[in-house]
Amino acid sequence: MIRNTPNGTNFAKKEEAAPGSPLAATATLSIQWKPKISNLIASTPEQTEPADAQRINRASQARRTVRNYMMGAMATGLIPLPLVDMIAVTAIQIKTIHSLAKQYEVPFSHNLVKSLLMSLLGGTITLTTTVLAKSFPIIGQATGIISAVIIGGATTYAVGKIFIEHFESGGTFLDFDPEKMQDHFQELYEEGKQLATQPPKEPLSET
Repeated sequence: MIRNTPNGTNFAKKEEAAPGSPLAATATLSIQWKPKISNLIASTPEQTEPADAQRINRASQARRTVRNYMMGAMATGLIPLPLVDMIAVTAIQIKTIHSLAKQYEVPFSHNLVKSLLMSLLGGTITLTTTVLAKSFPIIGQATGIISAVIIGGATTYAVGKIFIEHFESGGTFLDFDPEKMQDHFQELYEEGKQLATQPPKEPLSET
């Protein structure tokens, strides 16, 4: 509709639909169904992995972490000085547990973990025999170094694996029972000995 103003200027007047008319209903429907950018963003699926995939990736990374620390523990066995290698291996094993605790978001306590570790290792072969062997010249030192390399790697592997399994089940340091873990720890220790005598088949990285 064209309406003339007193000064002669023409304005086009927009026709409005009467309430209840089909035109009004169509206009209302179009407004109601008009998409909003915020709705489109909210409806976009999150680019995140499923929970099962995240758990599998975390466990895989944890195993790589254990293998890396295992190799480090084996390297300390080359230290010719008695007792020094034992201290180094213990430090590596505590660091192994600390790294796993971070990956599984478990609160870490150095004193508690050290106590649990000592209790866990109390029922298995320790590096005491390797310390004695390294005290003897030539043949004794060579035997002691070889034993230290294998035992250090095997115990570190067993420590890491047993805490992975414990964390995977939802456990924490507060409900970890070293005495109940002894038999299984021995099994993991033997498994670690086999791995310690074999060269790694794949790069040991945490990427």
